[in-house]
Amino acid sequence: MNLPAYSVIIPTFGQVGLSLLKNLLPVLAYSCRLAHEVIVVDDGSTEEVAGELEKVCKLNGAAMMHNAENCGFAAACNAGLGHSNGHVAILCNNDIIPVGNAFDQLAEYTFYHSLGTVGCKLLYPDNRIQHAGVYWVNPSTVKVPEGEPKPTMGWFDHYYRFQDRHFIGASRIKSILCTGALLAINSILINAIGMLDERFGMAVEDIDYQMRVIEAGSIPAYNGYIEAYHLEGATRGNTVEGKAQHPEWTQKEQEGFVKFYDKWYGIDFTQFEQKV
Repeated sequence: MNLPAYSVIIPTFGQVGLSLLKNLLPVLAYSCRLAHEVIVVDDGSTEEVAGELEKVCKLNGAAMMHNAENCGFAAACNAGLGHSNGHVAILCNNDIIPVGNAFDQLAEYTFYHSLGTVGCKLLYPDNRIQHAGVYWVNPSTVKVPEGEPKPTMGWFDHYYRFQDRHFIGASRIKSILCTGALLAINSILINAIGMLDERFGMAVEDIDYQMRVIEAGSIPAYNGYIEAYHLEGATRGNTVEGKAQHPEWTQKEQEGFVKFYDKWYGIDFTQFEQKV
């Protein structure tokens, strides 16, 4: 039996996730040319939503898994990874829409260049850049209004956010950290270092994984010639009002950062600061 060239793992949750997948799955069905499999992991939706999602998956040739409880992004991805068979696994948010055969390109570039992970250029619907790699923000360099406390922990942001789609700095191939919203992982690395660390809940599990890739002697890379649209925050909300609907998610995100810095205590994060 020939194994698929790659596996697409899509965690999803709730009615919004169902609506997004009604757009994404048909696009994958006609844009992916290489042999592949699509595994949708429903992370604790209601029986009604899960039942409707199962119909959508069957219609588009995707396999579906259902978690009885909402376990978070990392756990949902790991559930799918545990059942994947591809030479490359591609983690994919449900609010991604590929440009052309982006998934084929991600899989090919990862596999044939023996890279650990590969991310790509992500775009807002208006064709501005949402992501062109990830860098660490040093809290000591952050300017805050007089009288307000300085942040004590650094965080991660995206290169060239809001720049034009064809901004020259984003059309590059380089070794750099990338978001897990659309991230290809070489299955050799999965066998070597394991899956995502579920202790982080809803934050930085993607950065942690790529640091483990570096620790293992492999390379995390960014390929700016591969593109996809990312409807950032479509599930969790991208405004203060939207995020306020799920304060428990924000709390889990903050707790994830604390655990992340505890785990990597002693690491010089300045090596991940923004570079031109």
